[in-house]
Amino acid sequence: MTTQQILQKFDWHLQSKSDKKALGSVRFSKNIITITKGDKSTKNVYSVDDNDNVKINSGNYAGTYSIDMDSTDYSLSPKDNSKEKLELIRN
Repeated sequence: MTTQQILQKFDWHLQSKSDKKALGSVRFSKNIITITKGDKSTKNVYSVDDNDNVKINSGNYAGTYSIDMDSTDYSLSPKDNSKEKLELIRN
């Protein structure tokens, strides 16, 4: 299975890697990432390249992140060091 297929197969919790703050629930479709926190949802276009970098085109988490797998979860490390590191925790 490719990284993109795994992202689409499961529901995820998004959290900050530094302080473990919950940032919402995440669902990936073919090219849309939906982030839900409380009663607010945002949908943004994303893509995964051949080097397992995920690019989110707009929104609060816009940017390119390298994806590293930690057992069943993923760490997202931004290519832009001014952005925070994120974790995707499998539901």
